[in-house]
Amino acid sequence: MQKTCTQHGITIVPEIDTPGHSLVITQWKPELMQDETPDHLNLSHPHTIPTIKSIWDEVLPWFTSPEVSIGADEYDAALADDYISFVNEMSSYIGAHGNKSIRIWGTYEP
Repeated sequence: MQKTCTQHGITIVPEIDTPGHSLVITQWKPELMQDETPDHLNLSHPHTIPTIKSIWDEVLPWFTSPEVSIGADEYDAALADDYISFVNEMSSYIGAHGNKSIRIWGTYEP
């Protein structure tokens, strides 16, 4: 599919939307849920970031685009410090392990 898209001038930019909009992840690992918010990840849980990194480790080699989207929108403003640390850490990690830059959404980020 990527090859066909590239031939038509289209770049596929994969997205794994975290730390909000992550219901499928919290259904898989409920211990990573942020206090009664089923679609938000608890960034202070010690297994959250390693879990997200392991997902990206699996997915990054599949895509040829120079960037990926980590989502990063509509997260609790009271947790801004954790959120900013998460975005910065994921940017560094994806850059180092996938040689890609990241995109984030601009909707209600803390």
